Amino acid sequence: MKPKTLVPALSLLVFAALCLTVSTSSARPPRARELCGVLQTVDGGAHRLALLPTESGKSLEVDWKPGTSFVRGGEFDRADSLKEGARVCVYYRSPFFGRPFVTKVVWPENTASLQH
Repeated sequence: MKPKTLVPALSLLVFAALCLTVSTSSARPPRARELCGVLQTVDGGAHRLALLPTESGKSLEVDWKPGTSFVRGGEFDRADSLKEGARVCVYYRSPFFGRPFVTKVVWPENTASLQH
């Protein structure tokens, strides 16, 4: 091959190799955090609840969305089954902007038996 045709052919070969070896990147949201404690307030109208964690004394106020799961005693339940003073575990996410929101609320049939 002549040097004039070697450079374009080599650059085309390098470009084709780069295009075939580019990996795809996939971003996933961070996993939800788990927090167990006692429900202080439940506001069904505003879709908001406040939880006093068992480890610390600072209350956490979170919203729930239409896709939030409520699991009582291993079975799905409704949000209006939550009662103030119940011991629950919530799985929540904290977005960069906006309020933290709950993805799942879990509590046993007998709320006094929840230990974490």
